[in-house]
Amino acid sequence: MEFSAYPAFGYVLVRCKINAGEIIQDISVGANNVMNVSAVSANGVATVNGSEYVWLHISGQQTYTEQATGEKTIRVPGWCNLVENIAVGLHDIHVDVSSEHICFSTHLNETRNPQLPPISLFKMFAGGSMVVEQKTKLYLAEGVLDVSGAKIQKMRQVYFKSGAKIVVADTDCLGFIFHN
Repeated sequence: MEFSAYPAFGYVLVRCKINAGEIIQDISVGANNVMNVSAVSANGVATVNGSEYVWLHISGQQTYTEQATGEKTIRVPGWCNLVENIAVGLHDIHVDVSSEHICFSTHLNETRNPQLPPISLFKMFAGGSMVVEQKTKLYLAEGVLDVSGAKIQKMRQVYFKSGAKIVVADTDCLGFIFHN
């Protein structure tokens, strides 16, 4: 696994690249592949092994298998726990990474990352357009957006300070909107 940190409006987002066939060893999974989800907030932020997490899957595919039940969850580009359910409880999981996989995550780290503000998923398909309001803080994790003729590419934070703008997705786009 390769981890890279990216700034996002005073917070840190972590980009995780997992190679095909690689065994996941991540603090969110914990010892012996047991993931302890102690709480899920109303907006979908999961408290896992003591830290708050938001995951956004960008490319590839992961299959999570609950060892006790055999139930499978497939995480593909666009999967995000802000809009998908994660159950509270202990999850003894096996993760199959069938192809190179990239996801972004953030979690509360008292020494390096402050408490997350409310965030939401930004998802727009190629050719789509929308009005982004003034003072919107958008972190574009994947894709290319056209903002008034300027091309904004992945892994970039964009603050819309000078009024509402129409944005057009040149490619499928994924990211987060920070509401603070």
